[in-house]
Formats: sequence, C-alpha cells, structure tokens
Amino acid sequence: MLVAIVITTTAIYAFITLLSATAWPAQFDSWFDYIRHLDQLSGIEGLPAFYAARNYMSQAGVVLLMAVLLSLVLSSLIGNILSLSRLFYARSRTASSPGASPRSTGTAFLRRPFCWWDASPSSPPSSAERP
Repeated sequence: MLVAIVITTTAIYAFITLLSATAWPAQFDSWFDYIRHLDQLSGIEGLPAFYAARNYMSQAGVVLLMAVLLSLVLSSLIGNILSLSRLFYARSRTASSPGASPRSTGTAFLRRPFCWWDASPSSPPSSAERP
C-alpha cells in the first residue's frame, strides 16, 4: 500500500511538471523562452503549471490544480507524521534506545529522557547544581 502511494504521488508531481511544459503565452516562441522570462511576468502567467491549467480548462483547471496540490501537500505531511511515529516506536522497541534491554516492553524510551545532541540519557540535575 505504501509503495503504491509513493508511486502515485511521484506520478502526480511528474504530470504537473509535464503539464507546465505544454502551454505558454502567445508572446513567447517556445517554452524555454517563457521560462527564461518568468521573472518579468505576474499573476497566473508567472506560474507555468497554473497557466497551463487555465489554458486547457479555464478557471476550473486552476481550482482543480489547487485542490490537487493541496491534497499532495497534506498527504505528504500525514505520511511524514506516520513515518516519524513508526520510527520512534521502532526505536523504543530496540536495545539502541537508552535504558532499553532486549526484554524491554518498549516503555523504557518514554521513562528516561534522551538528549539527542550527546546520545546519552540525561539525568536530573544534582542538588549541587540546583539554585
């Protein structure tokens, strides 16, 4: 399932990129000429993918492209959050986390704070260090 999602997302990004290269304003001779002068354009003409969507499907194409891009960004964020949570879960189940042992139930990671910058368990300050 995850592989299918990654392939689908990659394909959609590739198709949006290809869509950008298929249409350009009449004042330009080629797509390369259009891209070269993007800094001088404003509005929809300054955004190749949105210009192509408007060229082919009018305003409905722009709205559809915005919805597709929003769903791509949101699905990427959700995927990153899921991946990060699985990484933390896997790390808590292995002996590589501080305080964990092979027989650990996986909660040692949560019981003992971990300083990422020095790769060692952090301990509370001693009474001499407290104000």
